[in-house]
Amino acid sequence: MYCLGCYKKTGKPLCIKCSKTLFEGAKVPFELDFDAPKANNAELQNNTKKMSIPGVQLKYSLHLKGDKLALTPKNGQFILKPIPPIRYLDAIEDVPENEHLTMQIAAQVFKMDTAHNGIIYFRDKEPAYITKRFDVKADGSKYLQEDFAQLLARTEDTDGPDYKFEGSYEAIGRFIKKNVAAYQPELEKLFKIIVFN
Repeated sequence: MYCLGCYKKTGKPLCIKCSKTLFEGAKVPFELDFDAPKANNAELQNNTKKMSIPGVQLKYSLHLKGDKLALTPKNGQFILKPIPPIRYLDAIEDVPENEHLTMQIAAQVFKMDTAHNGIIYFRDKEPAYITKRFDVKADGSKYLQEDFAQLLARTEDTDGPDYKFEGSYEAIGRFIKKNVAAYQPELEKLFKIIVFN
């Protein structure tokens, strides 16, 4: 058996290190007590309406209560990403594993800081990608986050409806150089992320 977090050979679903980093040592079962999303699964559908996490992929918010992961409409500590419902694409069932593997390559091979993540299964044995939110503190409050669009004062009014997607890496690099005292290692980190992506 291989760890569903770091892929190291282990006798359990999670090695000790991944259990500590992902679930703070809680013995979380690797099968959720609900099925993967389907059109008639009202419990899951109701838990996507209040999420404010960007991106086009379907995702759910989970909260750790004791040793159990439960759906929550807000204040979740984890993001759960199932196989996308667009089932006619080739190898769509591999999407959760692909995202997990990519994050492990970033962390283990390229030594990049990534959110803690792993694979977990729905009750019907369908896999999902799970990641721990890095913007949520242990007490449930949030760390303030800013993206480069905010830092560069880009808004829809100043830069049009696609203001978050039409900037340049060069502008980000200039901003870092101007505003960060030890900018050289930060520029190297930015370059590494760009090349990896």
